[in-house]
Order: sequence, then structure tokens, then C-alpha cells
Amino acid sequence: MQNVDSLETVLKGEIDTKERYDTLARLWNIVINADIDKSMSVAKSIIDLGKSSKTDSITYYGYERKAVTHSYKSEFDSSSVYFRKALGYYSAQKDYSKVASIQRNIGQDHNLLESLDSAYYYYDLAEKNFALGKDTVGIGDAYISKSVVNLQRGYYNLGLDYGIKSARIAEKYDNQLELHQTYLTLASIYQSMNDTINAIDYYDKTAQFFKANDYKRQYISMLILKSELYNTTNTLEKAVALVDEGIELSKALEDYSRLGNCYGVKSKLYLTKGDTEKAMEYNDKSLEINIKIDDKYSICSDYKDKAAIYLKRKDYNNAIRYGTIALDAARDMNLVEIEMNTQLNLSKSYEGIHNYNAALKAYKGYQKRNKEFYESKKSKQMEELKIVYETEKKEKELALQDAEIEVLRQQEVISKNRQRLLGIGSLLLVMFGGALIYGLRQKMKRNKVEREKLDVALEFKEKELTTHALHLAHKNEVLLDLKSQLKDLKSNSDNSRSYQKVINTINLDINNDQNWEQFRTYFEDVHKDFNAKVMKNYPEVSANDLRLMSLLKMNLSSKEIANILNISAEGVKKARYRLRKKLNLSTEDSLQELVIEL
Repeated sequence: MQNVDSLETVLKGEIDTKERYDTLARLWNIVINADIDKSMSVAKSIIDLGKSSKTDSITYYGYERKAVTHSYKSEFDSSSVYFRKALGYYSAQKDYSKVASIQRNIGQDHNLLESLDSAYYYYDLAEKNFALGKDTVGIGDAYISKSVVNLQRGYYNLGLDYGIKSARIAEKYDNQLELHQTYLTLASIYQSMNDTINAIDYYDKTAQFFKANDYKRQYISMLILKSELYNTTNTLEKAVALVDEGIELSKALEDYSRLGNCYGVKSKLYLTKGDTEKAMEYNDKSLEINIKIDDKYSICSDYKDKAAIYLKRKDYNNAIRYGTIALDAARDMNLVEIEMNTQLNLSKSYEGIHNYNAALKAYKGYQKRNKEFYESKKSKQMEELKIVYETEKKEKELALQDAEIEVLRQQEVISKNRQRLLGIGSLLLVMFGGALIYGLRQKMKRNKVEREKLDVALEFKEKELTTHALHLAHKNEVLLDLKSQLKDLKSNSDNSRSYQKVINTINLDINNDQNWEQFRTYFEDVHKDFNAKVMKNYPEVSANDLRLMSLLKMNLSSKEIANILNISAEGVKKARYRLRKKLNLSTEDSLQELVIEL
């Protein structure tokens, strides 16, 4: 790619930090859709640049880019860690737009993990923070995310409403990528509503844009969705051509998630054509990929499709075997549609081997789930109407509040006019008010001076604490080294008792609790009530655990902690592991973040 080559040429030259950062950011935006491994490397380069130049804004931008790259690779545990690093920084900076952007990305991760309620929660937060940051384009991003979730929930009208709102914002600001991503969502909604004409129209719009601008992943998503649409309308040759194009692009990008989806769709197309051999071939390919990337939803769907292929072949025993696997998985994940369809196919399969009791049982299970599915659909429609009503109600309340504010403004104008007529009395009142304000300002100045003094004192205490901690680490390191040298001399000397006496003195100094008492005094001055909070929230924590938590609170390195506690680096790891168990932390939770937030 020409742009990539030119940007990499710029990076090889002598350029300042700002230009290097701008170039790396532009490079990441290009390669994320074409070369996932390269995008990870670029994100790391941004982080390294931020650290070497001691520029936090660059470092945390790099963390955010690294998180997004992990999301693209479906490595959601890793993306969560880096998103939260960046989120903490931008929250402290009160950069509402950046906070909102990260919350939207976290919501997308939850969406991909089929946790729709959590996804919607983060999209709501994102919308509110975009509004606080007066970021209209960002609000459009939140709208399209909400549109997607409403599509997945079956709230098609709400999905259309948010999609149209997003499209209007994208059109206003000529944001073509956002506009066509919105079109893709609208096409999916129309497809779900069986409005084929509108769905194809929007798919065609997105196809032209994504292809012309080299947005390959979005283009593959469009191909998959459109091929499924053509399958339902029996235009199978077109559908096969579309999905074959998607397969080639997915292979080139090494995008296994989309490649698995393409194979799954192609299997369904061949089953519709009645070619069970080809259908099984692509089903096996889809299943192999989805097992490899641990896509549980797609695995369940593949087993359901495999059972359907065997049923078509009248291989009833294998149809029952894979249908049972799909049924168990669908029940575990509460996938009602897959469970319903699998029960119906199991009923036919049992009937094929003349096991009529099992066939009847499966059919009753299908009828029960079918009834629940359509009742759920009605319930969703009612819930959607309720949400629409509440949304309209809130909008009316906001309009009423605006009207009340306007009335208050008018009253303020009238009040000012009356004050002008008060003459001398008003003047005296103003003079009195001025004196009062002057007094208040003087008091505020005094308070400001006092606050500045306290800030200086706190900063001094923080420096004392850091200096003392580093002194402890250095002192213990030196004493341990001296102790080691004395042991060597002792083993080669006749006067071993004298050497042992010196070693014992060093041991006493290393383990001197007075040093810790002094450290604890400094620490409590800087971090008020930290120890009390720990003991209140985690009563099982020991004195040694509390010491470790104090050092973690100061963000010291493992080596510094090991020197201060007089243990090995491996000992620090074990101490951290025991502490995590006492604090009931999962592998996904960060011990460092928990301690710092206390």
C-alpha cells in the first residue's frame, strides 16, 4: 500500500515527537483494516514513544489503540485491560469525548460476547459523555451502536429510529465511513423485517463505498449479510458468488471469525441447493475454525446445521447425534431459535428410526419453545412500545424544561428593568453588595493560600515517603550484598565468629521494625485512612499483606518491593498471588488497579 510505504519512510527520518506521533497514528488507522499484526506493532511503537518522551497523552492513546487491536483479534481479556488503563487516564483528565469513545468500544466487546444488556449499558454511558463533551459526531457513533443492539434484541423500530438519527448526523458532518456503516445496519434491520427491496438498496450503497475505499472487513460483513438475504430469496448463484468473494478476502486478511461465518453461510447455500456433500464440506471447515477461535455461538449453530445435513441425507442416527449436541449447547446459552429448530429436526430424525415416543417428545419441545419464542417476540414488541413511549415522554419533559427556562429568563429581564427604577436605593444596595463580595473574595483568597500551603505540605510528604521507600530498598539491597560478601569471607577465614556477629547485626537492621514504623507514619500522612479502609473491606489481610499493599499503592517495581521486604522476586510473585486470593480477585481483575483505587 502506497500510503503505508510513504508513512514508514517518514518514520525512518529525523523527526520530532509530535510528527512521529501523528505519523504513527495515521499509520495505525490505515493498517488496522488490512494487517492486524502490523497494527499491534504500531500501537506498541506509540506506547514506547509516549514513555520515552514522558508524554502521558501519547502513552494512553497507544494503550487505547492496543486495546482496539486486541478486540479485532477477539482477545477480549487483553482489550479490557488496556481499555481500562486508558479510561482511568481520560476520566482523570475529564476528556469526556475520549471517555465516551472507550466506553463505546467496551460496549462493542460486550456485544461480540453476546452480553447485550452490558453492551447497551456502556452505549448509554457513551452517549451521555459525548453529550457532556458536546461531541455531536460521537453521539452519532453511540446511536449506531444502540441501533445494532436493538436489532439483535428484536426491537426493529427502535433500531431504525437510532439508525436514522445516526445517518442524519453523519450526513451533516459528511462522515462517509460512519454513514455507510449506518447504512449496513439499516440494511440488516430491513432484512430482519422482511423488507427485501430496502435491504438490497442499502447493501448496494455500502458495497460501492466499502470497496472503493478499501474498508475490507466492513465489505466482508456486507457480503455475508447480503448472501444470506439472497439465500432466503432463492437467488442462490448470486449468493454463492458473494460468499466466495468474502472467503478470499477473509483469507487474505487472516480474519478467521469472518472466514468461519463465510463457510457457514456457504454450507447453508449448498444445503438449500440439495448438495449435501458440499454442504458438509463447508460445514466442517466452519466448525474447525469456530472451535479454534472458541466462538461458542457459531459452534452451536454449526452443529445444528450438521444435524440438518444428515437429516437431508436420511442418516438419522448422525442427525440425532449432532442434533443432541446442538440442543445441549443451545440450552446452555439460552439460544431459543436454535433450540427450537433443532427440536423440530430431532423430531423428524427420531421418526425416521421409528422411535415415535422420542419424536413426539422432541416435537412437544419444539412446540413449547415455538410458543415461548413468539410470546417473547410479542413481549419485545410491547417493551419496545414502552421504551418509545418513555423516550417521547422524556423528550416532552426536556421541552417543558426548556420552556420553563425561557420563562425564567424573561422574568429575569423584567426584574432587571425594575431594578433600574429603584434609583438611589438600588445604588446603595449595589454598594453594600460590592462590599460583601469584596469581603467574600478576601476570604476566598485566604482560603486559597491555605489550600496552596496544604498542597505544598502534601507534596513534600509524598516526596519524603518516596525517598524513604527508595532508601529502604537501596539500604536493604546494599546490606544484602554486604551480607553475601561476609558469608564468603567467613567460609574462608578462621575468625568466623566475628564475621557472624557482623552478619547478625546486618540481619537486625534489615528486619528492623522501626524502619517500617517510620515508613508507615509517612505513608499514613500521604494516604489518609488507607490501612483502615483495607482492614474494613478485607479483614483477612495480614500485616505482611498490608505492607505489600502499601508498596503497590506507591506503584513501586517488583525489584524495589523485593528489596524492601527482604524477599526474592519469586517471593513477591507468591505474595501477590496469596493476596489476590484473599481479595477474591479473578484472573481478569488487576490487583494494582484495585490497590491504587482504594
